[in-house]
Amino acid sequence: MRAFVRGRLTTQAARAPRRTSLASAAGILMVSFVLSRLLGLLRLSIQASVLGGNGHIATSFTTAIAIPDTVFTIVSGGALGSSFIPVFAGLLEKGDEGRAWRVASGVMNGVLVVLLVTVVVAEFAAPWIIGPMTKPADHDLTVTLARIMLLQPLFLAVSGILMGLYNSYHRFLLPAVAPLVYNLANIGGLLLVPLIHHTVALAAWGVTIGALLQVVVMLPGLTLFKRHVRPGVGLDEPGTHEVGRLMLPRIVGQAGIQGTGLVVIALSNRFLAGDPSPSLRYAANLMALPVGIFGVAIATAAFPTMTGQAARGERAAMGDTISRTLRTMMFFAMPAGVALAVLRYPIIDVLLRRASFSAHATDLTAAALVGYGLGVPVWTAVEILPRAFFALKDTWTPVLVNLVTLATACVLSVAGVYLAHGDSILGVALLAGALSLTVLMEVLWLGLILRRRLTTLGLRELGLSVLRSLVASEAMGVALLALLFVWRRLGPSGGVGNALLLVIAVPLGAAAYVGWSYLLGAPELATARTMVLARLGRR
Repeated sequence: MRAFVRGRLTTQAARAPRRTSLASAAGILMVSFVLSRLLGLLRLSIQASVLGGNGHIATSFTTAIAIPDTVFTIVSGGALGSSFIPVFAGLLEKGDEGRAWRVASGVMNGVLVVLLVTVVVAEFAAPWIIGPMTKPADHDLTVTLARIMLLQPLFLAVSGILMGLYNSYHRFLLPAVAPLVYNLANIGGLLLVPLIHHTVALAAWGVTIGALLQVVVMLPGLTLFKRHVRPGVGLDEPGTHEVGRLMLPRIVGQAGIQGTGLVVIALSNRFLAGDPSPSLRYAANLMALPVGIFGVAIATAAFPTMTGQAARGERAAMGDTISRTLRTMMFFAMPAGVALAVLRYPIIDVLLRRASFSAHATDLTAAALVGYGLGVPVWTAVEILPRAFFALKDTWTPVLVNLVTLATACVLSVAGVYLAHGDSILGVALLAGALSLTVLMEVLWLGLILRRRLTTLGLRELGLSVLRSLVASEAMGVALLALLFVWRRLGPSGGVGNALLLVIAVPLGAAAYVGWSYLLGAPELATARTMVLARLGRR
């Protein structure tokens, strides 16, 4: 970061970038996402132990971190990567590498200026932004924590652009390592809290420093490229303007997504008993494990391939890529979602249940996990479908669909809180379920629109694949329920007992799912095997 501010990021790379196959790239990213999510689970476990499952401190931290997340996601976030990569990769496909890097410079400069202004405004306006979202007793601490973490978006924006550069060259290793460093810094901040007078601000500083380290860890790898990013350069490039044009609708969509998230937090904080918003976030983080591994990782690996095919006008090949990617995602995501819902109590007990994490917090998290867990397949699918439109340089269609479904989510969320009559367990289940239901609406809608543009998308094959995975997942769910029934009567209880239960349940569920998939003739078994072998072959 310092090198960028002083002058420029100089780099020296091979002119012909090394290409990585889609299966191999997905393998690299899946491994990194597994490691990142495992570290994320460790961070989550430590956070539950240090900050608790609900109450003043946990609620303040959960609400505070939503503010910088909102700033980053609206201004850059997914909008930046999904808009920058198609333009940058398209210029590389045309052999105009010099202009591609001038565009990278312009995008970096523009995003940082906008973010800097936004962060300064948010720092001053934090008390008024947070006021409607919290109870009076939580307000001051929430504002303090939010102001510390509002530095995070600046660093995440730089790391997002660097990741886009690496991914456009089909180099995935360092972008895969960066989130691991982020989680380690988060963990370090949390561990310091009980050691230094229970200063909760240290957890917030861990978040901000982790974002900075994401940038630092990717700087050495820039020597692989033969170009550089300069401050003050590229703002007048047509490609930079194209990125901005593509980002605008995506920013509108992200504003809707983040606005919905803030509405859910505000509803849970102000209208449900027992401070349930941390439990919603814990459940969402648990859901993020399979979504990150089987959704984000595979979609990230497929996106450069789709953008290249779109730039070359290879619509048939692009349709095949999306169809194959979706079938692979569903093959992994459906059993993961069923397992998460069925095994929710043992999972929460092992990962989160500590002295400061009460039985009520466990019930709240488990209730939310039902709504989120059963929605894992659609949360996974929504990672790839908007990217297909972005690869085609159509950013308005997924955004408009997204805004309609998000408006529906807000209406359903308000209705859910009203129906709960203050019952926090029912309330969080309805809030999580409402979000998953509206994501399902979005997936179906986007799929139908995309099918009209890409005739090789193959919805019939996708439907048959989903049906096979659904049958196999239900069979696996029955096997896991039978195991739980027997374990509750004959197996040991407590944390050790639940850990042992999970050790048995995971391979049993996997065996049941693979066995039924084999009997049903699922071709995705071969794809899964290819991914594993591709990754092992790199060692």
